[in-house]
Amino acid sequence: MMALSLVMMKLKESDILKNTQMVGDGMTEADLKRSVEDFLTYAMNQGKLYFDRLNSGEVIVIAGKSRRRIKLCRKGTWDFFVLQDFRIIFLECKVRGRKLTEDQMKFGDLVRRQGAEGFIISDTDYLMQLFPISTEGGKR
Repeated sequence: MMALSLVMMKLKESDILKNTQMVGDGMTEADLKRSVEDFLTYAMNQGKLYFDRLNSGEVIVIAGKSRRRIKLCRKGTWDFFVLQDFRIIFLECKVRGRKLTEDQMKFGDLVRRQGAEGFIISDTDYLMQLFPISTEGGKR
């Protein structure tokens, strides 16, 4: 239920603008992913698209005396999955100067062979070109 409330949370216009302006040289990949997620959340709250954050690897969940290993996405899976106007889009965040891993390159090839789109995001300006949305109001 908590995850649902986080997705339903609406960002204020000033928050999304502040986060997109901070993107630049010297930022970490984690900063970039947060900015991308903020932007996509804002767009989803306007009804412009649907997205999910994808994580690869596995986690161990401890509940009482039991421990469970939960597998996430496969190694190399890109960072975000987006649905918009019958388009299937995957986004991988890479700060300038960083390259895709071999597994990420294979995933990108697979995505394109299956008819989906894939984009490497290194700044939010490019993201806003891919997904033009109004930051001055609109459907909320």
